[in-house]
Amino acid sequence: MGTSFTASAVDSLWAVKTVLRVAARAFINSVVAAQLMPRSIRRIILRAWGVDTKTKEIHPRFVFSSPNVSIGERTVINWCVFFESAARITIGRDCGIGFFSQLITTTHDVGPSTRRMGPAKSLPITIGDGTWIGVNVIVQPGVTIGEGCIIGAGSVVTGDCEPNGFYAGTPARRIRDLPV
Repeated sequence: MGTSFTASAVDSLWAVKTVLRVAARAFINSVVAAQLMPRSIRRIILRAWGVDTKTKEIHPRFVFSSPNVSIGERTVINWCVFFESAARITIGRDCGIGFFSQLITTTHDVGPSTRRMGPAKSLPITIGDGTWIGVNVIVQPGVTIGEGCIIGAGSVVTGDCEPNGFYAGTPARRIRDLPV
């Protein structure tokens, strides 16, 4: 009987924690992400939730799947950016992240022919200082974008980007070198 009670108590505690986690995420992605929320208050609340942000320039209508995100000084997160952060997302200083961009850390291994979507895995994303990510860019799991890069609008970044390059396309490829 003691074991049953303990298992029931653990299940109840897990349920309460899950409800609180979902409620916190809903609050962040609705009230805190609202256009009327002052940026300075938005930053305070995001930091209290666990987002390591050193910038106040986080514009409305973002979505954070978790607080597993670090954002450097003077970085601008534009409207409607999606942070799927099962693994760590690290954004450097002086970056610009364009409207509707998506930073995705989760993917799946390839499964057998009967079910190609195999087990999930999460890989971190790192964006170097001074990088500019254009409008509607998708950065896929495990990508490192070097310092001083520009990622062209609508690109899908599937692999690492060396510093100081202009990358564009689907998949993104280095188009040219940028001055240092």
